[in-house]
Amino acid sequence: IRKPLYVSQTSVISDVFRKFQTRHIHLGIVINKKHEVKGIVTMEDVIEEIVGEILDETDISPELMKKINKKTIIVHGETEIEDINNFFNTGIPALHNDDELNDFLTSVHKTKFVEGMKINYKNLKFIIKHVEDNLPVTVIVEKN
Repeated sequence: IRKPLYVSQTSVISDVFRKFQTRHIHLGIVINKKHEVKGIVTMEDVIEEIVGEILDETDISPELMKKINKKTIIVHGETEIEDINNFFNTGIPALHNDDELNDFLTSVHKTKFVEGMKINYKNLKFIIKHVEDNLPVTVIVEKN
């Protein structure tokens, strides 16, 4: 076990980056002037602060559909229905051209969304992986 790296809340981001690099670590404990723990900071946090948001394998944005195989994708709840229809060559109904998956799921499922729940529609299965404010954020879509 290594000694943890403590980083002051007031540290300059480039200094934190150098400390991570020289110690070959990716995680630091953020402290204030009273040496109270205020949180953690990761190498990814530091890099994103310097260059902007980085999408990695765990991030799903509305514009991104992560293909698992030809019958399965992972999407953001704000992904446009048209994009999903184009991928699967299906006909999920949309009232407007810019309707999102959440619009559709809310119309067919009238109760609270729960992580892990499955919603079937014709030849598609929607598996809710992550929910925030009672809206699906991450959804696995499978074509049967």
